[in-house]
Amino acid sequence: MLTKRETQFVEYAAQGLANKQIADKMGISIHTVKNHSDNARHKLHTATKLETVLKCLKTKIITL
Repeated sequence: MLTKRETQFVEYAAQGLANKQIADKMGISIHTVKNHSDNARHKLHTATKLETVLKCLKTKIITL
């Protein structure tokens, strides 16, 4: 359901990284990070980054 980059974004978010830190780790702009976040939230029908992370953990899209 999520693209590879959206999943990577969620994995970094699950580690507690801020969007700027995620952008640096992924080698992309903060604007692109926000797009990945928005796309993931839209696809998963979640309202926040935390809710997105929790849903991905619950549905095993990501693991810690």
